[in-house]
Amino acid sequence: MPHSTRSICQRTREWLADGDARPFLTFVDQRGSAHELSYGEFDKYARRIAARLLELGCKRGDKVLFCRSHSVVLLASIAGCLLAGIVPVVFASPSQKFSTENYLEMIRTLSSQLQPDMAVIDDHVLKVVRDIFPFKLVGGSSFAPGYLRKILGIRGAKFQAPKDSVALIQYSSRTTGLKKGAVLTETALLDQVDNYAAALNMSSDDRIASWLPLYHDMGLVAGFVMPWILGLPIVSMSPFDWLIRPEFFLKTVTASRSTLMWQPNFAFSHLARLFQGKDLSGIDLSSLRMVINCSEPITESAHAAFLDVFAACGISDRQLATCYAMAETTFAVTNSVANSTPVKKAVAPASLGLGEAVRPGEMTLVSSGRAIPGTKVEIVDESGRPRETGIVGEIRIASESMMSCYLGIDPSETFTTERSYPTGDVGFLQGGELFVLGRKDDTLIVRGQNVYPQSVEELVSLVSGVVPGRCVAFGSRLFSKDSEDLIILAESRETDARQRSTIAARITASIAKVLDVPPRES
Repeated sequence: MPHSTRSICQRTREWLADGDARPFLTFVDQRGSAHELSYGEFDKYARRIAARLLELGCKRGDKVLFCRSHSVVLLASIAGCLLAGIVPVVFASPSQKFSTENYLEMIRTLSSQLQPDMAVIDDHVLKVVRDIFPFKLVGGSSFAPGYLRKILGIRGAKFQAPKDSVALIQYSSRTTGLKKGAVLTETALLDQVDNYAAALNMSSDDRIASWLPLYHDMGLVAGFVMPWILGLPIVSMSPFDWLIRPEFFLKTVTASRSTLMWQPNFAFSHLARLFQGKDLSGIDLSSLRMVINCSEPITESAHAAFLDVFAACGISDRQLATCYAMAETTFAVTNSVANSTPVKKAVAPASLGLGEAVRPGEMTLVSSGRAIPGTKVEIVDESGRPRETGIVGEIRIASESMMSCYLGIDPSETFTTERSYPTGDVGFLQGGELFVLGRKDDTLIVRGQNVYPQSVEELVSLVSGVVPGRCVAFGSRLFSKDSEDLIILAESRETDARQRSTIAARITASIAKVLDVPPRES
């Protein structure tokens, strides 16, 4: 599709010209209170934050690290950086997932790679890190609305950044070991926005709902940057508040009549378990034209469970959608067709090895959709040669919204000579639909057969007596040197030893029937 050459700054000024008072951001806290900002109010706040960063010594092209909790301030800070040509980099804020020592070590390691020019950190964390980190540190209170009222925003023309300048650095969840920073230009970002909007048939009638973290590409790009550039209203909630009170989020989706929402596969199962048998009055999700499953391997069972519970709230299988995305391509690579049930295919697990022709069988796979405009998806063999349709291989991507490089890594070490990106994911194409099987590095070889851990985990989650989603499959050579043994850890609320033994037998029978590779018995 033809792309606009307008910059982010120019495009946001255009939607402001259509009406500063139009609703833009509805931010929901864990008490269910909604804080609303119009387009004009949010823009003024973002520009004041940008002015404050410039006042503190930031220059165009500087990297500013944000270790902040999910808030209106963080959203406006990201927007202010993008307007002023400052490069925002969002890391996770401290949480119960990390001890203080582990969190500080993670920030120290990632920061040594990033070398930020400044870091904006929540005040209670700033006290701990002030004497540890060598770069300039600023407390979050410096950007509170009351403090910034005296700072006037700078007009858009003064914020204009060079067209091919770096806009974002987002850390990839795909990499093992030390996470890598994907460097994205403003051109790549705008290409993603325009191409993905075309794939989704987005219009001025759309409204976005997101509880996703901003340190992940799905939350940052799909849940905030894309709708902000397109001038579409947003409902936003912290992921930690969502985990505590998801009903508040769903009721705000109802009230706002949101139309698009992204969430990972686990969230479909989590919400189904949480709301099973609960009072759903006050929740109407019929306005959602697409609830998009992305960021994790997509399972039929998660969709089925979600539909079973939320059909009463206006959800049908035609509203469920799928996506394959990564930080390296800014966000989306594929998406299923709007207003159409995602394509499914029943396959034989034994035919899913690299180089195999996929055969019909008992395991159902859900497609991640078709390539969005400006993106090419190929399946290649070990030498990088394209494979025919229906043959399993590595997924390789070429995209207009591809990153320039990983931070500090020569592009020649990442891309092919044609600037295609080998993803490390395994899958196959059928009728233009992409089926993603898993990570090449995670594939288990059990008795000569390729086994993908997520396929095993989906089957185990369906077994009566197992807590759905609370299982893990992995390989081990502890018991056998000739082949990996399949090891499964599954959680059950059953305490009776005899019943637990029965559940274990059901798991073994289910895996053996579908995958023909029973787990090791011990």
